[in-house]
Amino acid sequence: GKGYAPEIHAHLVESLTTGAMRPPYIFLKVWRDNDRAAWLYDEWEYKTLDEEVATRSTDGKELPRLLMVLKVRD
Repeated sequence: GKGYAPEIHAHLVESLTTGAMRPPYIFLKVWRDNDRAAWLYDEWEYKTLDEEVATRSTDGKELPRLLMVLKVRD
């Protein structure tokens, strides 16, 4: 199934765009080996700014991750 990602993301964007401290961008770090997440954020119009190598805390693997951004307001 699709899971809860779309609903959680919609609430996040809404809370960030309607609050008093509204940031113009949302930044994410997405593990490159998580193809589904990378594809989903790309579909939601996040742009990849760069890539870095980092150690994932859940399994200790050193892997590339995408640095992504979404502009949520001007």
